[in-house]
Amino acid sequence: MARQTGELHDPGGMREASERRSDVLLRSVVQYCRVGLEPQGFALDGRGGSEGRGWVRFSRPGCDARGHGGTLVLLVAHGQPERALLFDAYFVDGALDVHTPHARLLQWYDGDADLPRLVRQAVDHVCRWAS
Repeated sequence: MARQTGELHDPGGMREASERRSDVLLRSVVQYCRVGLEPQGFALDGRGGSEGRGWVRFSRPGCDARGHGGTLVLLVAHGQPERALLFDAYFVDGALDVHTPHARLLQWYDGDADLPRLVRQAVDHVCRWAS
């Protein structure tokens, strides 16, 4: 069963610490992303996953090309069995809740050494788009 939440804390205190730390690679990717995204106003606002697959979501208020207000989003997903990372950037219109894709990067990796380059590439793209 998939677990999905927009909250970053466990109000009941029931979530085990090991559950959040089970995907060490995704935690590293999150740290790399934070370095590039937080200065641009993005914040980690959701996470979830199930059975070897996890995701995190960064977002910030912004406008689309026409000046409509909404939310800029970067979804980062990791498939441990596939050894793959997905970076999905999109805009969510504030009035209509319509998701407009911006860019998607799906990358398979051989080792952890590839990660900083992959994350930097995705974060740089999102930061240029968000400017």
